Amino acid sequence: MFKMETFVSRTLALIAAVFMVSVTPALAQAPYKLDAKGNCHAVNGRFAKKEFCAAPPPPVHCRDAHGRFAKCGLPGTHPA
Repeated sequence: MFKMETFVSRTLALIAAVFMVSVTPALAQAPYKLDAKGNCHAVNGRFAKKEFCAAPPPPVHCRDAHGRFAKCGLPGTHPA
């Protein structure tokens, strides 16, 4: 026999699953991005503060006394 509680719970579970699948790609995006002019925008397209879009510092490469690349922090190395 058909039970209304089962139908409602399955329907709600289906709606929740569809919602999670549709929301997940939006959450995977970076929250802020720079446009071609260098302005910072949030995911929804609104302008945001430049501090939010600050690029991570470039990786630091180090060289040893012979001029070869070496792991930074070792004795005798200096930033390249």
